[in-house]
Amino acid sequence: MSNSDSSVESEKKRKKGVSNFESYKANIIKKAKIKGLPHTNHVGKELTERRSGLPCNTE
Repeated sequence: MSNSDSSVESEKKRKKGVSNFESYKANIIKKAKIKGLPHTNHVGKELTERRSGLPCNTE
């Protein structure tokens, strides 16, 4: 009887899904922001790529 009970319990166990952090919206936005790529922010506003200008210490 205990053998059949343990097999029923093992069949009822829930399988946990694999979390994919790379596809989370917040992480996609964060990576694009760090790299300076054009992206859409959390509000939905389109942001252009980051451009670097002249250094501040040049005259």
